[in-house]
Amino acid sequence: MRQGVLITGVLILAALAAGNFLFAPRGIILEFPDSQESEVTVVWMFPAGDSTSWERMVSAAKLLEKTNPGWAAGLQVDAGQKAFPGQTASIPCFSMKRLNDPRKITIRWLKISSEAGYQDWIRSLMKKTRPPVAILGGANSDDARDLALALEAETRQVAESQKPLLFLSTATALRVQVSGPNRQVGQEFVSLLDIYPGKTFRFGFDNQGMGQAMVKLIWANPDLHAGFDAVHLALWDDDSYSRDFVDSFWNELRFPLAVEAATDWLWISSTRLNGHFPFFNGIFPAGRLGRNAASYRMTVAPVPQVIDSSVGVPYAPNRFERDALRYLLQDLDRNPGQSSGLFVLGGGMTPAKRFLKELAQSGRDLPSRFVVVVGDTISLNAVYRDAEVSWPIPELPFRLVFFSHANPVAQEAGFSTLGSLRESADGTSATATDELILSSQMLECLARAVFESTQYPYTLSLKSFMQSLRWDGGAISSKSGKTLFDPRGGRNPGTGEFMGVVRPLPRKEGGLVESLIEIWSLRENPDGGQLVPVRTSRLKVNHRGAQ
Repeated sequence: MRQGVLITGVLILAALAAGNFLFAPRGIILEFPDSQESEVTVVWMFPAGDSTSWERMVSAAKLLEKTNPGWAAGLQVDAGQKAFPGQTASIPCFSMKRLNDPRKITIRWLKISSEAGYQDWIRSLMKKTRPPVAILGGANSDDARDLALALEAETRQVAESQKPLLFLSTATALRVQVSGPNRQVGQEFVSLLDIYPGKTFRFGFDNQGMGQAMVKLIWANPDLHAGFDAVHLALWDDDSYSRDFVDSFWNELRFPLAVEAATDWLWISSTRLNGHFPFFNGIFPAGRLGRNAASYRMTVAPVPQVIDSSVGVPYAPNRFERDALRYLLQDLDRNPGQSSGLFVLGGGMTPAKRFLKELAQSGRDLPSRFVVVVGDTISLNAVYRDAEVSWPIPELPFRLVFFSHANPVAQEAGFSTLGSLRESADGTSATATDELILSSQMLECLARAVFESTQYPYTLSLKSFMQSLRWDGGAISSKSGKTLFDPRGGRNPGTGEFMGVVRPLPRKEGGLVESLIEIWSLRENPDGGQLVPVRTSRLKVNHRGAQ
């Protein structure tokens, strides 16, 4: 009896201790090395298991060292054992410096986990005498939101000169959902760049910028927009990127659609008033002539198919996707006159692939009639290097338009075509280079701010330098060209966008299926200064490889 009472008491005490541990406020103190006198510290905040992205960041620094632009004469990267320590609990780091310059930049990977989140790390960093001048992160919109919220909360009592800048990589959402007790209905969505205002710089392009670039590309290629009868939208409700991308793309698409409709109306009304076709007076819709003529007959705005969940197996649509597919096919069956159209898909590669495979197998010859538009969630790697597994042409024979935040086929960054002698001879590969180049651009801006300055780059001077950067002929410049960032810190259009178009080719003898991939960039027209798509390269793919 006494033993039972003793055991019961021990269990109660253990339960109380566990409760205190679980529900006590977090006060984690994380160890972080102090900066030396001549050291400029930058932190890279990414999930603990993402070693691939860290390797790419180190490679981006080595790319800067290799290309050696004029400002970086004598740039040296120290990425030895400290960059890839044997112990997982260690903080990996590498450094950049120049010959005959005592200063150096140290980039440290702070690993985000369930034990140490963004706010835990930032709280510890802000207690340092010399906190980091910049924080790099935000590969997706949710992580970027959490990082910006943590910075805003932990730097409210910090002097402006001590607040680090925030560099976002490929977080593309214009607005993100932020919950809180003081937020009313309709106020839960805020601008991502306004969470940590005045100190956030987005190096990748946002969804609006992606939409602008891809709409220009579609309009520059008659075979991608000729004869549109309808636009179909599909988004996944549990993906914050999905809704923002679809909404942004549709907003950009409405303008050229309205221009086409207005052109038709003016031509018809002028004909009725003047009694003849207005070949010489009025507006004549020349775009309606020819085999590839555009013929927009869409009378109602599209209603997006909102899919509740993106969770599912890779090879078959989930039940929510099946419902959306059924409604979509019913709509197509009710309008048999629709000859072609546009599918705008917001979501990751896996749900988009499930969705399109089911459409292709519907027996309605949809792949030959419709163009599919995605954002940056489907990369060149998926449709080229890994096409046989990730994007098999026989199963997904759609024309596809996708986006890259930088040049995905840059030879100077190590790209070469599959099967080429160069690929096996000098260590280059068919891996897309866009993410590597974007990381290199982030490091280049930091390095230039440090090495082109005569004083320690406190965040105020670093911010001023960032706002002065320009884009000149495909490279970052501090002297001439188009301003790289807008006043709020977003990437300006015409400063390095790239897009890809996948075009399935007619089946050859023996059943061989091939496709052609075109890479396009957005550049200023020398005549009028407007941004126009320019094709930069072509790649051919088949199910046995590429050439």
